[in-house]
Amino acid sequence: METSWDDVNVVAHWLLQLGQGLKEHIEKTKSQMRDISIKLKAFNGTVANLGRETKSLQEGGEALKTRAQEMVVNVSAEVHAGAEELRAERQRIHTRMDRLEERVDGMQQGRGLKLNNSSNNRSDYANLHWLLEAQNKRIDYLVDRRQQDKLGKQNIYLTGTPERGM
Repeated sequence: METSWDDVNVVAHWLLQLGQGLKEHIEKTKSQMRDISIKLKAFNGTVANLGRETKSLQEGGEALKTRAQEMVVNVSAEVHAGAEELRAERQRIHTRMDRLEERVDGMQQGRGLKLNNSSNNRSDYANLHWLLEAQNKRIDYLVDRRQQDKLGKQNIYLTGTPERGM
């Protein structure tokens, strides 16, 4: 079997071109791998930063949740104490009003000042009764207003913004 030098040269030339093509392909692949590696490192850095930020946000959220729960408990206790104080104050006022009404009734029945059937005494009694009713309404209004003011202040304390309509 005889091979000619031309055949050997053709095969050698073909092998040389194949080698150069493979070399170019390998260099191109290496370059692409370097680019991918750089992008993966950047991506990993971003993911790590996001992980740290997420953890920080979770910790901050837990701290905020704890603080909010403490505030709600504190404000609830304050509201409850304020409501109890208002109830006690209202009860004292109503007790005093009851005693005043008993005195007025006693005066009308003759235990205090003697009232006769004169129109002047009736007018005084009506005026006193009207005055007591007006005072009672004013006291109820002030107690309600005080409670609304306390609730408004607590709302501002909780949310940082005043509630509309108060």
